[in-house]
Amino acid sequence: MDTNVFVFANIKDYPEHEACLKKLQEKMLTEELAINIFVLSESFHILSKHLDKTDAEYRVESLLSSRRIRYVDVSLSTFKEAMSISKEKDIRINDAVVYASMKENGITQILTTNEKDFRKIRGVIVENPLRA
Repeated sequence: MDTNVFVFANIKDYPEHEACLKKLQEKMLTEELAINIFVLSESFHILSKHLDKTDAEYRVESLLSSRRIRYVDVSLSTFKEAMSISKEKDIRINDAVVYASMKENGITQILTTNEKDFRKIRGVIVENPLRA
């Protein structure tokens, strides 16, 4: 799962809120979702701008305590690969890290509203909650 889905699902003021919350709830009932430290970091950072830091921390911690969320580590070699991917595909480094950790863990599908960047990567199945 990409950061944007979790953030949109947690902030009611965003127009994407309803669709992302619904899709996230559906997915968590039927599938295991994977996240890494970059998704957690971005989520906390963005939520902290819209909520107080205690609430942001609680919501991010809820990801880590969910039985439907799998945390995947990002190794140094994963980060190095991500830098190459970022340069080669012209995508943000955090998106490249998400992809590199997906690849390392055999994950081919991503839940994201960021189709533009993830469609640049061959073999990634993009599921956008805003496209029903």
